[in-house]
Amino acid sequence: MDQWILDTYNDSFPEQKYAFLGTVNWMKALGIYIEQTDFDKKIESTYQNIERAQKDKQRDLKVFENLLMSYHNHASLRALSQSGLNPYDISRIAIVSWYYSIYFGGSAMIAALMGESYDTHTKTADVWLKNLIPPKLILPPFNFHLNSLVQTDVDTSITELREGNTHLLWKTPFNLNDARGAILSYLKGSAKFERTKVEEKLLSSKEFKRHELSDFRKKIAQEKRDEQLAKKGVSFLHQAFRYRGKVNYRDSLFLTYGEVHTKMVEQLLKDLFIVSGGFQKMCIRYIKVRLPKESWSLFEQDLNKNTRLSLKFNYWDKINY
Repeated sequence: MDQWILDTYNDSFPEQKYAFLGTVNWMKALGIYIEQTDFDKKIESTYQNIERAQKDKQRDLKVFENLLMSYHNHASLRALSQSGLNPYDISRIAIVSWYYSIYFGGSAMIAALMGESYDTHTKTADVWLKNLIPPKLILPPFNFHLNSLVQTDVDTSITELREGNTHLLWKTPFNLNDARGAILSYLKGSAKFERTKVEEKLLSSKEFKRHELSDFRKKIAQEKRDEQLAKKGVSFLHQAFRYRGKVNYRDSLFLTYGEVHTKMVEQLLKDLFIVSGGFQKMCIRYIKVRLPKESWSLFEQDLNKNTRLSLKFNYWDKINY
């Protein structure tokens, strides 16, 4: 990287190599999980005995509003991935479209289960973790999570999930074993990111200032920190929000600057669409069996008739990865 960039951001700027590899390899790993497992069959078996909700117009409207936005962003991602444009030019906006496909799809599932929608991305991710993960409504690779951010808990959980897997995020994944390792590396990194946010908030709090605590060397500071960390976790939605934030701001530079990695960026666009498609298929299948049949049927018929998007709404039932 040229010196003026380094001088501008000093040592706080992430290294180009690892920022770029983390971006492309996490998405590739997620895509491998969808392509190299019986993902569609698991969708059918997971949602075959879902309790159907009673008719509730307000709940259904929340579900359909979020699902419509998810569908719109997936259609945008499809157009970008098939545009033939310079992949560097569209990489950042493709990731943004991918994120909102995920975020609104997840919000639609939450509304279908609970009849609620939430105003912030973090709250939505928290509800996803606490209410959709435990009843096993989420399929791999979207169900990898941590229920605590306490360092010892994170280390123990990651070790158990790895089951001896040693593949790391900076290595390109090629098979399911590689993909699992890369996904767990990103999960561990996301836990560190979320933990740092909690620590920074505590250090600036009135309570810490009152006790003259400026770090976590004292036992009382460690106890207060771990008390907060034990209440926090990391889900796929937390990670997706982090991924969008990193690339939408400072880290977007690493997709478009420096060494030439055109083939990898082209593959990233394909993987974004694969992962969005798998997530869409999971969300929509759950919603279809969760909502009253009449409500779903009217919504589906209306969209297939009136949407002006090039991707017709029945796409979700015909997705090929």
